[in-house]
Amino acid sequence: MSTPELILEYLKVVLSSPPVVGAVAVVFITLFRTPIAELINRILHLRFPGMDLVASQQEKATKEIAPAGQAPQGLPAEVPANIKLTPEQAQQIGQLIQSERANAALWEYRYLNYFLVRSTQVVVEWLGTLPQPIGVRLLDTHLQQWIPNAKEREAILAALQNHRLVTVDNDLVQITPKGREYLQWRGPLPPIPPSA
Repeated sequence: MSTPELILEYLKVVLSSPPVVGAVAVVFITLFRTPIAELINRILHLRFPGMDLVASQQEKATKEIAPAGQAPQGLPAEVPANIKLTPEQAQQIGQLIQSERANAALWEYRYLNYFLVRSTQVVVEWLGTLPQPIGVRLLDTHLQQWIPNAKEREAILAALQNHRLVTVDNDLVQITPKGREYLQWRGPLPPIPPSA
């Protein structure tokens, strides 16, 4: 028996004892009480054998904290007109919003880098080099030499539209400012390594 298997067997024996399991549970709950509480606040639907609980604990907590007619704690989606902010507070809120937008863009661009296939990346890069919009049929004809499958070409254009990297207006395809920003963030595509 190898060392990892031996350690695993010892852990099984130690953790199968009821007092140890209870102690481990208490330590676990103590260490992770804040994340557990946040998780419980987000739960919308629980199913147990013989029991079904449907409730938003976050809404329940908000109703209990904020009396009727008052706004719940936290920032609303829009600041009401009757709230006066100092210039420092407005600047802090503006910086917070810019920070969150930058963070969201970073994660979206990482997602695009990971999930857009190379041919789609090449197409958006090529569209970024064009000085003016190109017709859909001309784009399709141009891509035909590298991507012979018509369904794949349609899927590429649809993916770029869905992620708002390009727009199609009056049969003209044009890269969006977001598409240019993504290309600038990503940089040039690395060359394909030669096959061994």
